[in-house]
Amino acid sequence: MGKVKVVGYKVLIHPHYPLPSLRCELENGEFFDMSAIPIDAAIAIERLANGVDITSDPRMVLPLILAEIPSVESALKGSVEEVVIDDVLQHRSGYVYCANVKIKIDGNTIRRIMVPSSAIVLALLSGADVYVNEKFISAFSEED
Repeated sequence: MGKVKVVGYKVLIHPHYPLPSLRCELENGEFFDMSAIPIDAAIAIERLANGVDITSDPRMVLPLILAEIPSVESALKGSVEEVVIDDVLQHRSGYVYCANVKIKIDGNTIRRIMVPSSAIVLALLSGADVYVNEKFISAFSEED
């Protein structure tokens, strides 16, 4: 199976649910949605991707502080090769998505499994592309 590039993000706040959702717009015109993403990741994604503040809380979340430090920004640029949301794990509350992240450190490429919303924040900070495995897109398209 292949992968489809994410070209846009939109955080969705639900009035009757405590955690936001994330809608990823894909290059093929389809969407990939994730629910119950951590609020700090939602705040960072919406600000980094769209320049929009979704909270009136004056406290800053860690990724936004890191984005303001030039040495951190320059260290991250180019170090993340790609992020691919391509797996699920059984979790105590059901199933959760996983993101495989390729990171180049001292000329060596390592892979890490991350929470997808955190991996997206890392990609936005580093300028890396994010992809979704086609199996997730086709699985949801068939259910609709």
